[in-house]
This record gives sequence, structure tokens and C-alpha cells, in this order.
Amino acid sequence: LYEGLVQNDIFDADFGIVPAIAERWSVSDDALTWTFHLRDNAKWNNGEPVTAEDFRFSWRRAMLPDLASDYVKMFLAIEGAEDFYAKREQALEAFADLEFESSNEREQAAEQLWIDTKAWFDNMVGVKAPDPRTLVVTLKQPVPYFLDLTAFAVFYPVYQPLVERYERPDPTT
Repeated sequence: LYEGLVQNDIFDADFGIVPAIAERWSVSDDALTWTFHLRDNAKWNNGEPVTAEDFRFSWRRAMLPDLASDYVKMFLAIEGAEDFYAKREQALEAFADLEFESSNEREQAAEQLWIDTKAWFDNMVGVKAPDPRTLVVTLKQPVPYFLDLTAFAVFYPVYQPLVERYERPDPTT
């Protein structure tokens, strides 16, 4: 129902890291690139497969200043994450200062800002999904405890269709 790439082994005295959704992983010689390979049988509780893109969606969401997450700093070791956060924060401040002639114009501008934000994430942040079962993370510097971070709940995926269903208020209710 709710699982990360890895988890802490509760049966081990030192709570070592064991596979969870990631059946295996590797790290480059310079300790900057982490490649996680997801299990074939990783599924959401509705039977849909858990994919690397689910992690990208969830991590992007956790990095947004919009959410004011207490744990956003845990992502800042990832290449480009800090710049992405700052760019989105500046864009939101600029958006707040804009004046619109209609709510439709405001909605269109907000939609364009979201399109831009997703493109910034894709182009700036070192979190890639070359295929549905592979997640590649590039760090800006070696972080010896990065694998431990991925066991923390803020790094777990969330189910995109459900999250998106409740992202905006329903104007009819």
C-alpha cells in the first residue's frame, strides 16, 4: 500500500537498509549517480504497476515550495533541486504580483506556469526515468547516507491520479 525504494530492516539491530520497491540498486564510482531497478511485481493497491515515473512525480511534488514541506531540504542534495525550488519560488512570487482581467485569464496563466514548472523539473533536476522500472538519481555531491534518505516516507511514491483528483477545489461544491 505504501512503500519506498528501500526500507529499514526492523528485525536488524542497526535497522540496515533492505530492498523494497527497488529490488536492487547501484552507485557510480564517483558516488553521484544512483540507479534503482524496480521490482516487476510492485503494484498500487488497485493493481496498477508502480513505476519510476511515480517516483519522479512524487519527488517533484515534494520539492515544490507551494507545499511548504518540512522535509524539502532532504531533496536538495539532488543535482538541480535547489535551483528548481528557487525558480519555482520566484515564479510564484511573480505570479502573485500579476493582475488579470478575468478569472479565465488567471487560470490560463496558472496552467502555463504549471507546464513551465514541469519542464523546469525535467530539464534541471537529476531525477530521470529512462524506462518504467529504472529510476536514475544524480546528486550534486556525494551523500553517504542518500540510500538511507530514500527509506524516509517523504521519498515514497504517491498515486498520481488520486493526488491530482484532489489538487484543486471543485468550484461546483
